[in-house]
Amino acid sequence: MVTVASRCDVDVTLPAPLLPPPRPQLAQRYVIRRELARGGMGKISVAEDLLLRRTVALKELLVDNVGLAVRFQRELDLTARLQHPSIVCIHDGGVWANGKPFYVMKLVNGEPPAHRTIRCRSVRIICSV
Repeated sequence: MVTVASRCDVDVTLPAPLLPPPRPQLAQRYVIRRELARGGMGKISVAEDLLLRRTVALKELLVDNVGLAVRFQRELDLTARLQHPSIVCIHDGGVWANGKPFYVMKLVNGEPPAHRTIRCRSVRIICSV
């Protein structure tokens, strides 16, 4: 947060910049291989981290909207602080040269939760017939 004194001797607190400035070297570090999922505000891709030689999941914000950018940053900040076996680990985050924010997380292999839910509902329906 940045505090600015106004002419009325009232402190006005402005929010800190949403995201760090773009880092040009990021374009050379991450190579996107394929899209994994897409939602209303962004997409998750399978990517290669060339620096650390590992496969990762990379989430990008696709919409130019200040409110969604704030939400995306909050999601990154909160998730990066959490440590639990059921919460994915955040490795990196930043802004592409085009100004779009992203973050990098551990790639978890397995069935998407939505597929598991559909499969479980199908089994219940079959069993109840």
